[in-house]
Amino acid sequence: MKVSQLIGEIGRKRGQETENRFWRAFAYKKEVPFSQIYEPSWFYEIYQASAEKERKGIDVIIRTDIGKIFLNIKSSQRGKKEHQRRYGDWPIGVVVINHDDSDEKIRQKTFAASQILRQKCLQRR
Repeated sequence: MKVSQLIGEIGRKRGQETENRFWRAFAYKKEVPFSQIYEPSWFYEIYQASAEKERKGIDVIIRTDIGKIFLNIKSSQRGKKEHQRRYGDWPIGVVVINHDDSDEKIRQKTFAASQILRQKCLQRR
């Protein structure tokens, strides 16, 4: 295996682990009463994007009071910059999850990125 292939494989594995951590942070929806975890009132549902959407740079779809918000999950600022270079920063937000982020921190970052996109949507109406 070439070095570039090995680096690519490591990157894909790290990305998958980061996405798994993201979904674990939102697994409480199945385990904990909603009233025990803060969610914005406009945040209705969160789910994984289809394979077709993933090819367009979307990992996560959030259903809100104004429609769907799209997010991509990255494990580094470098990955975020690359995603934004390739896809732009609208209408897909990017959440960078660091190796030491807690589940609560991941949720906070997700709500913050979603709120920014939600505000942009509201301003464009």
